[in-house]
Amino acid sequence: MKTKVTKLSALIAVMILSGCSDSDTKVQQAELSQATLEIIEQSGLKFKDHNKDGELNLYEDWRLSAPERADDLVARMTDAEKAGAMMHGTLATTPDASRLVFDGEGENNTVLLKERMINTLITRQAGAVKDIADDNNTVQAIAEQTRLAIPVSISTDPRNHFNEAGGASIGAGQFSQWTETLGLAAIGDEALTKKFADIIRQEYLAVGINQALHPTADIATEPRWGRVNSTFGEDANLSRIMTKSYVQGLQNSDTDLVKGGVWGVVKHFAGGGPQENGIDAHYFIGRKQVYPGNNFAYHRIPFKGAFEAGVAGVMPYYGVPMDQVIGEENVGFGYSKYLLTDVLRGEEKFEGVIVSDWGVASDCVGPCREGVISEEYAAIPWYARLGMPWGVEDIDTVERAALLVDAGIDSFGGINDPTNLLANITSGRLTAKRINLSVKRIMVTKFKQGLFESAFVDPAKAIEVVGKAEFQVAADDSQRRSVTLLKNTGDQLPLSSTELGKVFVSGIEASFASDYGLTVVEEMNDADTIIIRTQTPGMMAHAWFPFAVWMPMGELGFVSDDDFALRDYETAPDEHNGAQLCYPELAEESLGQCQYTGGASHDLIQAAIATGKRVILDVFMIRPAALGNIAHTIDIITANYGTSDEAFLDVITNNNGAKPEGKLPFGLPVSTDLVEEFGSEDLPSNEEQAEITLFPFGYGLTYK
Repeated sequence: MKTKVTKLSALIAVMILSGCSDSDTKVQQAELSQATLEIIEQSGLKFKDHNKDGELNLYEDWRLSAPERADDLVARMTDAEKAGAMMHGTLATTPDASRLVFDGEGENNTVLLKERMINTLITRQAGAVKDIADDNNTVQAIAEQTRLAIPVSISTDPRNHFNEAGGASIGAGQFSQWTETLGLAAIGDEALTKKFADIIRQEYLAVGINQALHPTADIATEPRWGRVNSTFGEDANLSRIMTKSYVQGLQNSDTDLVKGGVWGVVKHFAGGGPQENGIDAHYFIGRKQVYPGNNFAYHRIPFKGAFEAGVAGVMPYYGVPMDQVIGEENVGFGYSKYLLTDVLRGEEKFEGVIVSDWGVASDCVGPCREGVISEEYAAIPWYARLGMPWGVEDIDTVERAALLVDAGIDSFGGINDPTNLLANITSGRLTAKRINLSVKRIMVTKFKQGLFESAFVDPAKAIEVVGKAEFQVAADDSQRRSVTLLKNTGDQLPLSSTELGKVFVSGIEASFASDYGLTVVEEMNDADTIIIRTQTPGMMAHAWFPFAVWMPMGELGFVSDDDFALRDYETAPDEHNGAQLCYPELAEESLGQCQYTGGASHDLIQAAIATGKRVILDVFMIRPAALGNIAHTIDIITANYGTSDEAFLDVITNNNGAKPEGKLPFGLPVSTDLVEEFGSEDLPSNEEQAEITLFPFGYGLTYK
């Protein structure tokens, strides 16, 4: 039955929304944008006719509250539409990710939107800003052609930093490029973090992106973990402050998601940091999260900052929190009813959307559980052969979908096909009441943002907004301020271009250094100063491509390739199926290798030290680097968390007053050996044995 809003009911709605004021009952016209939808005029106001029936329905009436509109919309939806709405799919892109794909064979975006009725999708599109805006407008135009014309929530992974890791972050491209979140934590300025989030909010909305799969509130208590880079470091209370400010800037409000805001999804509840031996839960071999320090509650603290800011979405992680939930089997966070319903909904009072991490509803069989050890298997696209249903991997996929909803999941991350969920709805395994609750939460968020009124963007304006000069000035300032000075023997820094003398550079383009004003030489021995820019070493487990390659883990120190050796846990068979992280017996086959990335940097550093010249070492801390074997032999060491060559040179030369302000957001260990022997995955460095740490959390020198 269609509901028509009469002039009387509209007037009542106006009075309610205006607090029943006799002096001011006038409602300001909402800004509307559409491609093909007709406009309904009533009481001198304009509304979009989403379901194309010529009448003003409750969900089309922007004067009503988001919950009221959502109730009306959900009541109109079919089971298939509800199942589609609970998918958080992936927009199909061209092979170079420059454009979205709307036609042709296979799973194109028109199929996802019109046939599968999915209206929340992540975009990994990169390239020209105008193309991104144009393609997102096309997405919304196709959504208008569906029965109820529900606008699309278009999400993204972070895209305003330096580190690019497929499936976790996207290159900045034309967007403003800031220090990583670790750098924001190193600065420790919550107002700056809020400003950063507000700026990326403006850039996202300019191109039609309205949902952010961030910030990351995980705590980096395990330095070997490959995803430390996306966190705010190891201190839960600092992370809580930064997370709160981030969400406030992103959602355009200090306490809620409002119009002009980007839907934030904080991750990964209840803390994805304490991975056993630092092996990430993207792979079967790394599915366990462990708590030898009995510190589970500590990892929940940062999320409280997000809840205080009214975050709209929460994403649990893949990992299995081993033996942390009484009365429940060891299952991944996304399958834990206790953690998602009792704790998140109950204790934390979270009322928004719980979005599963990508692929937790998918299968993981054969090589997915063993590592990619065959050319034939590697030929299958990675996204089509990887699932992360840890703890329930042997359960039927249809029942697995029901278990996710039972636990509390509202939105299925990374799933482009609603068939399994729909089967549970039509069979009665999942009740209409439970499904309606999830769909309402999703729709309330869309209504809060004003997507039903205006989901389209102006591509010309997008070009003006994204990466504009004032945004990049602020971003450059964050890069410079975040630099952390670890050693400055004899207070040598800052050094002017003249004082640096002849300079040999590595990790900086020689031509750029020359243009900056440095006198660059080609040989170390001819230099007065040797500048080396590198990053934290790591180990890429090719058997577990792609994530173990995109997010290196393991070894934290600079050692020679000849001295590098795999650790026992890296070659130990899994007790469940015998899988290994590394397969030394397949060392000659690239798919079995575990490749250490720090050998060349070690050799370069040692060669620089041997010259007796002044050496300046700068390390991009994508994870805490272990410097115990080299720090005593180098006079000047800096840490950065995403800094351009220009910003770095500005700091060491004190150009325009630039100076290092950063304080370490995590402790730097002496060696990986000590971390392995004495460390606890769930404890921050200042709660572990002192001999593990070389430079403590919060350490950072300043210029005199």
